Amino acid sequence: MFFDGALSRISMNKLDAKPGAELPEGMLFGEDIEASKEKASSVFRIRFDRGEVNGRIVYSLDFSIRSPTGIKYALELLADDQNKLEEVVQRTDF
Repeated sequence: MFFDGALSRISMNKLDAKPGAELPEGMLFGEDIEASKEKASSVFRIRFDRGEVNGRIVYSLDFSIRSPTGIKYALELLADDQNKLEEVVQRTDF
């Protein structure tokens, strides 16, 4: 992750999340990755690209979500080996 005008990355992983941590749009760690994708897709009205990394499902999109302050960011949803949501990543290019 970089700052001062460069790419930054924020990640929340199921194993490292603090108690009470909330994911965007009501997603829940451990829920089916398809359910998480649908929650984000319906709220942001976006379409994710589906891929696989080491045999695990990854949904991602380019910098197409605009924050309330006008900054565009990308979102990635990563599944564990049982297709359950394990990690959420947000990237922004200031």
